Amino acid sequence: MPDNYESLLEKGHEAIATGMVKRALTFFLDAARIDPTRPEAFEELVFALRLDGDFHKADLLSQELAQRSRPITPPYLVTAIVSVYNAERFMRHRLDNLLAQTLGDRLEIIVIDAHSPENEKGMVKPYLEKYSNITYLRLEEREGLYASWARGCRMAKGRFITNANADDVLRPDALEILAQELEAHPEAGLAYGDFWVTNRDNQNFPDHIRIGYALRPDYDPRFMRWGCYMGPQPMWRTSIHEKIGHFDPSYTTAGDYEFWCRIAAAGFTMRHVNEFLGTYQHNPSGIINTNQNATAIETQKVRDLYKDKIPDPVPQPIFDHYKFDGALPRDRHCLIVLDYSGPLASIIDTLDLLWKSSLYPYRICALDSESDPKTTQALTQSLAQGKLQFIHNAHNISDRELHSLDPQASVVIRVQTRLQSLSTNWLEMIVGILEHDARIGGLIWEADASTSRYEAIEAPSAHDPIRAYRVPLSTQQLILRISEPGFASLRGPI
Repeated sequence: MPDNYESLLEKGHEAIATGMVKRALTFFLDAARIDPTRPEAFEELVFALRLDGDFHKADLLSQELAQRSRPITPPYLVTAIVSVYNAERFMRHRLDNLLAQTLGDRLEIIVIDAHSPENEKGMVKPYLEKYSNITYLRLEEREGLYASWARGCRMAKGRFITNANADDVLRPDALEILAQELEAHPEAGLAYGDFWVTNRDNQNFPDHIRIGYALRPDYDPRFMRWGCYMGPQPMWRTSIHEKIGHFDPSYTTAGDYEFWCRIAAAGFTMRHVNEFLGTYQHNPSGIINTNQNATAIETQKVRDLYKDKIPDPVPQPIFDHYKFDGALPRDRHCLIVLDYSGPLASIIDTLDLLWKSSLYPYRICALDSESDPKTTQALTQSLAQGKLQFIHNAHNISDRELHSLDPQASVVIRVQTRLQSLSTNWLEMIVGILEHDARIGGLIWEADASTSRYEAIEAPSAHDPIRAYRVPLSTQQLILRISEPGFASLRGPI
């Protein structure tokens, strides 16, 4: 029985998924001959021609289709490019995170498998069978990251493009927010946001465990020659490639930095979204951390390349606040419990103080004791941005019961909203003391201390602003009250 139109299209899709692009061209061409009035086969021919590198024929065919006033591509707003190599363990979580984006079916997902030795294909296959907006391409030989990005950009049907790194996670509305920013500012070529930093695999954005954060400055072309500060999750216009080309595949680690500088040198502005839009996994075995020398060389190469094309730099802004030296644990974390009361401003200030000062792996929970609607709304917004991992509605929960809020936490710390300052190593100090001596089960830290003092106490007071406990806490363990100058200060009297 001869193939019909639909079966030929299906065979063409299967051929592309297995890397047999020329065979796919044959199937799509045969389908177009069966019914020249239907646009689908011609659209797939354009797509396959670009995959095969014949951009001239693809452009001619696209122009002909446009003259027929037929839709060439689905109405995608954003294309997310997922370039993978040795990323099997991330695939399901990465795709689930993208499919949960509020863009819905306006998001196109292109997975470029750079001839990985792992089974990314097996992870992607069930998604291909269920979702029409996912394309998977396995290459016949390995290629570099920026060659894969360039390939994905040429395949993209979306109005905007983003790189979706396999081990990163996006806030549910991140891509919609970035796309709206670019739509509102047609003069901008790229948009970027702030992000949390984690050292854990496959975190969910709302309840992730983190080790720090990265706040990016608003765009200024004079910052560009300091380094790549657009972060790991930017979004740019697809049309920009027609004007300045694609990512340079000769780079190993700084190809994105070079391309952002090219955007700036071409006169486009960029937009900073002052919100946390995702989590970045700082991986000691990642491409940048394992190629530190190449990164330094390539970064300087980019600076030299654009020294006459971008304004001279101003003093370097500070963007990041996280610690990763390979020594932070991947199996333990702290739960920080914000026991809030008082004015809304001091609650928000204390929450901001906590995430800005905490470098050890942690989560933050807020205890909601019948707060007013404005406070509840503010904390819900903090929850959406990831500043807060969860809110627990509880009355008079005791310190010993706090571990039930996060049974995986190894240390639980209860703090009050009167805190004004914290030492940047406060969390590490608490964990270090508790892990050093198994006889110690709890630490009560005094604020505004002028001298160092350690003493055993019977029980803490509800007025103590920082109370930390080992999990599980034994009644046989000591509780120490500690005074240490510079550790913490309060807004008002104890």
